[in-house]
Amino acid sequence: MVAAVIAAAVLTQPHLLVVTETRGFVHDSIPAAKTMVASLGYRTTFLDGARELTAVRLRGADAVVFLNTSGDLRLDAAGKRRLLAYVRGGGAFVGTHSAAATFHDWPAFQTMLGAEFRSHPPAGPGRVDVVDDAFTTTRSFAISDEFYRFRGAAKRHVVARVHGGGPLVWWRRYGRGRVFYDGLGHFIATWSDGHQRQLVADGLRWALRRSR
Repeated sequence: MVAAVIAAAVLTQPHLLVVTETRGFVHDSIPAAKTMVASLGYRTTFLDGARELTAVRLRGADAVVFLNTSGDLRLDAAGKRRLLAYVRGGGAFVGTHSAAATFHDWPAFQTMLGAEFRSHPPAGPGRVDVVDDAFTTTRSFAISDEFYRFRGAAKRHVVARVHGGGPLVWWRRYGRGRVFYDGLGHFIATWSDGHQRQLVADGLRWALRRSR
């Protein structure tokens, strides 16, 4: 009886499709990122590649997560149209760190995400200034990471900035869908940092319409 109740509770949780495919730089933090996301309590399916975002899978998904993806992922033209239609039609999309360095030759993806990776200074310690503390329960904090600079800025709501620099975390609406991007995630240690965990958790809640 208890097992049945637990199983039913799990099935009512939102279902995440998490893509970690890399066709560019491969972050050694990806396993730690997967562990952290899996610990958030959602039903989570990890996919080997973006081409596994089939119509059937997307129909059963509440969110697509690009977890430190990079480069020109293996996704054909039909798959690209399907992904954008999924988000535009009301789906949720969450990207972390090098998701902004994914599909450089697909401008529509960068528009959907909110910006595109341009460059970064040497990785190291820095400070993140949370500018919308009504969105997240985390506050401004120090962390060591690789702080991206971006080009192209679709309309977006900035949640946090690099201290003395540009936007790092934001959300935006795309059609009827919701998109959240967190620029942190370069180092393994980043994914055990409580502030990063809270940013991702709060971003997922917002994208899934579980908060305002």
